[in-house]
Amino acid sequence: MPKLRLKRSFAGLKNLKKIKINIRFKKKEQQLPIPPPPQKPIPKGLKVIEKYPLYEPFSHVVIVQNPKTGEHKYILDELQLDPLEKGVYDRILEILLAEIESPKEEILDPRKFFAEEAKKIVDKYRISLGWLPDVSWYKILYHAERDLVGFGRIDPVMRDPNIEDISCDGVMKPVYVWHRNYESI
Repeated sequence: MPKLRLKRSFAGLKNLKKIKINIRFKKKEQQLPIPPPPQKPIPKGLKVIEKYPLYEPFSHVVIVQNPKTGEHKYILDELQLDPLEKGVYDRILEILLAEIESPKEEILDPRKFFAEEAKKIVDKYRISLGWLPDVSWYKILYHAERDLVGFGRIDPVMRDPNIEDISCDGVMKPVYVWHRNYESI
């Protein structure tokens, strides 16, 4: 009996036509545009000679000159973390140090390895760390890579292909660089 009822209820469906529906999904943009760092105020009386990116969009260099003395200065513009991002960054750093394992084989690009591993770990803990816009995550991961894989605060200067030498005479003393085009700055 149940089969007979079933056949009767679907008997009208034989006359229906097949409809083919094509569904297309748009690809989500890979990255949100990250705004360049806010330009550091140039001290009065100094003239901007050159500006170029080091690690777009996170760090830039501005070379300025004092027209009176002819002295050049090297100013590093780097995207800074706001207080909320800094708090998340501190927690992320602890998690990354605890969870990232050393690679079992030799790797050619440590920065790429770090970026892949850090992304996995951040995705795992993202909810517990709290909501932040994607732009903030890129900034946080840039700073984590800079501090863990790179050279810390001087990493952008170390990436500058125009710098031949870096020196510092002690704690809380200025850092001097030898620039290919402007020599000692």
